[in-house]
Order: sequence, then C-alpha cells, then structure tokens
Amino acid sequence: MNTINLKLSAVNSFQPQTINGTRVDGIVDGRPVTIRRNHLGGVVPAIGSTFKSTYGTAEVVGYVEGALKARIVQFNEDYVFETLDIENPDILDAEECVASLSRCANMGVESLASDIRRLFSTDIGNLSKRGEQMLSNLEHYESNEYRCNLSDAYEYLTQDTEVVCDYVHSYLVNKETPLERNKRQAIERKQAVALANKLLNESDDNEVPDDVRAEMNECFGEF
Repeated sequence: MNTINLKLSAVNSFQPQTINGTRVDGIVDGRPVTIRRNHLGGVVPAIGSTFKSTYGTAEVVGYVEGALKARIVQFNEDYVFETLDIENPDILDAEECVASLSRCANMGVESLASDIRRLFSTDIGNLSKRGEQMLSNLEHYESNEYRCNLSDAYEYLTQDTEVVCDYVHSYLVNKETPLERNKRQAIERKQAVALANKLLNESDDNEVPDDVRAEMNECFGEF
C-alpha cells in the first residue's frame, strides 16, 4: 500500500522533518509520509469522505485532472445565487447551481469525447481500440455532482475529514553513508565467514568439492 487516509486532525498534528535529505510531513506507525496536495496547495480529501461546501454537504466520489468530483448529498437550503444577466435576472438555489455546474462539466466531457472520435477514428470511420478505451475512461456528471477545487481554505473541512497521504519510498529515507555501508559490509562478511566455517567444520572435508572450497576461500579468505 502506497497511500494512507488520515483524519485532518491527525495531519494537523504532524511534525515536518528532513530525513537523509528528504523532506517528510510526518511519521505514521514508524513510516514517513507526505500530505498529498492539489495544484492550489490544498489537501486532497479521500474518496468517500465528506466536507461542507458552499452548496451543502459534499461527498468525494472521484478525482478529475487534479480536482475533486464532488456529489452533494444534502443541499444547503439557505444558499441563493443571483445571476448577473441584466435582461433575464434570476435567483438560483443550491440544487439549481450544482445542476448548472454539472451541465458545464458534461459539456467539457463531450467536447473531449468529440476530439477523441475525430483523432482516433480509422480511415473507414471506426474508432480505434485506444480511442474506445479513452472514451470509456471519461466520467460524466450527475445533476448533483460538480468539479470542485479545494485550496488551503480549511473552513470547508472538518477535523474528521479524511485526507490522502503518501508513504515515502524507503530508499529515499534509508540512504547509507559510506561509513555506514562499510560497517554493514564488514559485519556481513564476518557473519558469512562464521557461517562458512561452521558448515565446513560440521562436514567431512572430502564432501566439499575443490572448486567450491576455492570459491569460498576467494570470497571469505583462507579457512
């Protein structure tokens, strides 16, 4: 597992540090982690987590190009939005606003789908396998779903909201210095020689072929 979901309260208690030149945000069960952030610098809520959006209580149902695909599970009944259309002014509630955002998002998806059909069609008009796969990967939005970008505005998140953290690869934080490597290799050689001596002493010399003995002598020294 390369990621872990943690409550925002746990993430806020992290103590950032640098381990062998690698910057980490915190330690979880002995393993260093970094907080995953979007292009605006905000944390990334985990799929299935909820947060308070402008339009009501939102659930994260996916990720789209670095943004959240959010589904409103309970609309904010107090929200109103007045359009700036001078000729046809209108006042929209939260459900109507989200439906409008959903339509806009789907228009973008359809535009991308059109480009895929145009670029990945064969000479006889059939869609290539790659084009079919790309189309199948496109996600449309339901009327209560919209694309959401969260920045560092944590007022939308509760302390119980789970956010995504990435484990730092061990090779980045377990780098050996030349001195540490020499010490480790010396210990390993000593252990290997001791094991080889033990095996040879427990067996008849005639049972060890000359070429095997020569190779062992070359690796571990004369016995």
